[in-house]
Amino acid sequence: MKQIEIENRLDKVIYGGLIFLAAVLPLPIPCISIVSVVLLSAWVCRMILTKGEGFKASSLMIPIFIFLGITFLSVVFSIDLVRSIKGLKRELWVLMFFLMISSVKDIKQLKKMIKWFVLGTFIVSLFAIFQYILGINRVADKIDVPFKILSCLPKKILRFLSLYDQRVTGSRDHPISFAEGLSMAGILISSLFLFAKVHKRKKIYLGLCLSVLSLSLIFTYSRGAWLGAIAGLVFIEIIGIRSFFPSSSRIKKILLPATLIMLIFIVFISSGIAFFRGEAKYSAFSRAKNFCDSERIYMWKSGWEMFKDYPVIGIGLKNVSLLYPAYKNPAAIVESQGHLHNNFIQIAAERGILGLAAFIILLGACLKKGFGVYLRISETKRYEKAVVLGCLGAVVAFIVSGLTEYNYGDSEILGLFWFMMGIIVIIGNQEQLPARMSGRKENNKKTGVFLDRDGTINQEGGYINHQDRFKLLPRTAEAIKLLNQEGIKIMVATNQAGVARGYFKEKMVNVVHQKMRDLLAQEGAYPDAVYYCPHHPDVGEGDYKLDCNCRKPKTGMLEKGEKEFGLDLKQSFIVGDKISDIKWGHKVGAKSVMVLTGYGKGEYQYQRQDWDEQPDFIASDLYEAVKWIIRQINKREEIERQ
Repeated sequence: MKQIEIENRLDKVIYGGLIFLAAVLPLPIPCISIVSVVLLSAWVCRMILTKGEGFKASSLMIPIFIFLGITFLSVVFSIDLVRSIKGLKRELWVLMFFLMISSVKDIKQLKKMIKWFVLGTFIVSLFAIFQYILGINRVADKIDVPFKILSCLPKKILRFLSLYDQRVTGSRDHPISFAEGLSMAGILISSLFLFAKVHKRKKIYLGLCLSVLSLSLIFTYSRGAWLGAIAGLVFIEIIGIRSFFPSSSRIKKILLPATLIMLIFIVFISSGIAFFRGEAKYSAFSRAKNFCDSERIYMWKSGWEMFKDYPVIGIGLKNVSLLYPAYKNPAAIVESQGHLHNNFIQIAAERGILGLAAFIILLGACLKKGFGVYLRISETKRYEKAVVLGCLGAVVAFIVSGLTEYNYGDSEILGLFWFMMGIIVIIGNQEQLPARMSGRKENNKKTGVFLDRDGTINQEGGYINHQDRFKLLPRTAEAIKLLNQEGIKIMVATNQAGVARGYFKEKMVNVVHQKMRDLLAQEGAYPDAVYYCPHHPDVGEGDYKLDCNCRKPKTGMLEKGEKEFGLDLKQSFIVGDKISDIKWGHKVGAKSVMVLTGYGKGEYQYQRQDWDEQPDFIASDLYEAVKWIIRQINKREEIERQ
């Protein structure tokens, strides 16, 4: 199997895997882990195969690596090396961030990921409501089944269906983990619902998701997650109403009060249900009133004492439970604790002042990056702007709830945090430069790629005499976008003798080409020029019956591109689906690639024995051709550097 075919298969695994990962992120860690291992394996294989081609750096790399470096030091000098090494597994979630920003090609793919993430969140929220209605409850290993008919179910199923001490757990094992995930997902969905410009039916769907999610979040009775959700919601509304609504808009005046009224309504309804079910201690009022329970404060004091004794690089990962009995406050009731219910105190105890400083710097860098991307996005791109704002709000929710919970230590939530940051950076990469020049490099100025049109860019359908007959081939936009990112000029060059033959007017050629540009632009792909020849040497009338220099395989269109963009044709490439395209490129010393789309497969299978010239490469489609072209350019540059 050719290397490029292996790469294509790995690309498909990564593409589908990322969408699947987005759908399972609200599920338990075993589901997420299985998908993640497959994804990361495919990505690492691809990186090895291509020698790192396609890896994208980020401004967050420095704070990430500083934090990870200090974490590694705390492990090396920890009080229990084996336990600390096991704790490093959690830090691997940052790889998902780098995988996302290196593998998600465009906004279209990102929208699919967000769509499936919202659907997954909606389903687990519905399941949580079902859990609450069913009323099966477990405390420790004891499961209380209210309906005898359900008692015959296996214990594992009963455990999955049960509440945890009257609190919903949804798809997770513990209500706090479930609540933290709902809190972050809810902020993103809220931003889409409030600010994104979407179809009315989608708006109704988002509103329904948000309603079910809010009720599920209340029934977790997790105060830290409530606080994070409220902080995130207020954050996106304060920022959003300044960006998305004109100063005269009524919505500006009513949005925050309406949100407050809605929150109060939800609290009253959920508390009423709790009292009705005899669970008054878990009502929203009771949970809020008991927010400052002394046990948690004792934990924080114990963590502070650990930090004072191990101030530089801490005690190491997962070692709090070992030292807690020795540092336990005399007034505390709980004898042992695995963590300290606060991100900052936990990290200070585990990784010392260096780790705490690096963690704060990392969070600050994430917020700075998010704000930078948000401010850079055009007001016309409401969907992208709403998504970035929602992800920023989710990060705020993560930070705020981390004041009363150790959510950084929850693998599901850490994965979700890096998922949100990945989305921000992906959109930021699209917006770094003006859309047409997104990702352009300054090198490759002399290299151009000339693309045949019918059968190479779009489906072969004879003479295209109406724009509705123009259909892009799969992966065409992705291929052209890759060339855009490499700074390589792209010229479409096509014979359109249908004009001379009288099948359609020359105006139709321009209409079709505008549709081509529009379809490509929707996916962030931009050809630099489109050339066509409307002539024929033997048929037609007037100016169209002409033995011209622009009709392929003559080199007029190649020379036009050379002059217009200052290209070196001997350093350039031609891609087409006919052997005549191959000869056309060889005439000027360019490398020529045949694609097996359009007429290519037929010519290759049945006529290649008669070819007097061979293609420099044969590709299954334009995307594969472009990957080969980029590889040839990289090899050429490597040789020149030597």
